[in-house]
Amino acid sequence: MRPLSAVLACLLAVPSSAQVVGEAASAASRSSASGASVSAVPGALSAPSLSPASAPGLQGSVRPGAPVPALTPSLIVPIDPAALPAKGKDYTPTEWSKLAAGAKDDGTKAVLNSAVGDNAAGPRLAVTLANGEKVEGAFRGLADGKMVFQTGGKLVGLSLDAGGIAEVRRTVDVMFDGANLRPDEVVVHRRAPVADPFKDLARHQGRFVDIDTRDLDDLKWSAQTVSGRIVKADGDEIQLDGPKGITHISREFHRVDKVALRTEHYASRDKIAALSDVKGKLPDGAPVEVVLQGGKTVAGRFFGVRKDAEGDYILVELPASGGTRFRAYRDFYDLRTPGFSKGDLLPGSEVVYTAPDK
Repeated sequence: MRPLSAVLACLLAVPSSAQVVGEAASAASRSSASGASVSAVPGALSAPSLSPASAPGLQGSVRPGAPVPALTPSLIVPIDPAALPAKGKDYTPTEWSKLAAGAKDDGTKAVLNSAVGDNAAGPRLAVTLANGEKVEGAFRGLADGKMVFQTGGKLVGLSLDAGGIAEVRRTVDVMFDGANLRPDEVVVHRRAPVADPFKDLARHQGRFVDIDTRDLDDLKWSAQTVSGRIVKADGDEIQLDGPKGITHISREFHRVDKVALRTEHYASRDKIAALSDVKGKLPDGAPVEVVLQGGKTVAGRFFGVRKDAEGDYILVELPASGGTRFRAYRDFYDLRTPGFSKGDLLPGSEVVYTAPDK
């Protein structure tokens, strides 16, 4: 990982298409309380004025003389290059990987992992926060506890501890047959939090889940975990298709304490007539093994089925020189999860809902 100071000289060469989007620019300059010297918001990065009369959702809601609603400060802050140390810290690949593994949330891990090994030369990212703010540009490293992005000829930072990263998109070079490279964009992190499990689980229909639930009339002694594939979540009821048939969890009679998504083992051999049949069988980022014609097997992470002028292909992220690379496969003998066992689930789960008081 190059030190941040090594890239400051090339700021003016950044394409002007890089941008920071969000409600926040005017409040961002207040971040100097963190200890870093932060300049005022550069004009090139300024967001639209957020006076109460023009802020989204506030039109017509502020009467003359009425109290002015407070605006939420931005999580994306400008950084003054002159305030940075002349020499940044150089990380070895091992140190950087350890740093990424210790990140507090998966969104931060996705940003840090984008700059490992072969990916270290300023990977281009589009990071969207849960509050709607967005930063697009080259990820350059760390400074003063912040992840630093080079965008629009300027530097901006996002705290390592900020959390709330809803999505990370990364521009990558995909290798096709014949070593042809083609740029593409992949979602390396997407958080789909569930605010209301009785309604929001509909977006995960077909996925296998574990749900911790209790009866409303017996909260102390009725706790249980029910598992199965989501059939529906219509706002009033969740239906799961599990080992014992259909389970009904109703808003009227039940409380949901926690929901965790699980991934079922999968193997495509003798199950698909066309490559497009793989769609929806595995979530993005799931570990897979691709068995190629001739018996060679490669292991990586699955990133979906895509289509171009030549037809469908699967996209797989593979380890390479301490980092990763993306490879397209149009033909294979089998696509399977490691240790495939029919009907079983992969280890681990993704918790998408926890009751506010839990």
